[in-house]
Amino acid sequence: MMTRWGDGTGEPPPFTPRDGDADPLWEPKPLPGQVDVPSPRELEWLRHLSTVATVAELADRVGYSEPMMSRLLDDLYKRMQARDRTEALRLARERGWL
Repeated sequence: MMTRWGDGTGEPPPFTPRDGDADPLWEPKPLPGQVDVPSPRELEWLRHLSTVATVAELADRVGYSEPMMSRLLDDLYKRMQARDRTEALRLARERGWL
């Protein structure tokens, strides 16, 4: 019996990206001078950190390991164009996020 896909199984062939295909996980990056607004979850992290909580306390509260939480926060700081936690909190206050 001939199927839609012609191989007799009726299943489509596996997807293999070709050169030039768009990355399905791609997200636009902010342009230079633009700032990526943190997600509601990330804003909650900043609020918690603004109470002088440690990264370990935050990680425990949200269910991540401390190293993973540190990586997530470092990524957030970079997207905010901040060098560290102190600068990220200052920028968040200036931008009205806290």
